[in-house]
Amino acid sequence: MSHPPGSATTLRANQRADLRKLQAELSRADWAVPCNADRRWISDNHLDQVQAAALCAGCPVIIACRNYINRYPREQGVYAGTTFTERNTA
Repeated sequence: MSHPPGSATTLRANQRADLRKLQAELSRADWAVPCNADRRWISDNHLDQVQAAALCAGCPVIIACRNYINRYPREQGVYAGTTFTERNTA
């Protein structure tokens, strides 16, 4: 069964596919990206999140990460040097 473009099911499928692409890019990085082995990127603690966001600055895949989170700003966690709160406060 096909879902119409823009439906919640289609959007979730697109997000999963985009997340898999980002994860593949992270795994191909020349050096260990800071978020691969650090729980601060998914912590509920604000200080952990701020520390994690600061480590994104030198990441070789920050552009791909930023593209992903710009498309899905409601995603929990730290992406491309931004916290969930930073992305969703306006």
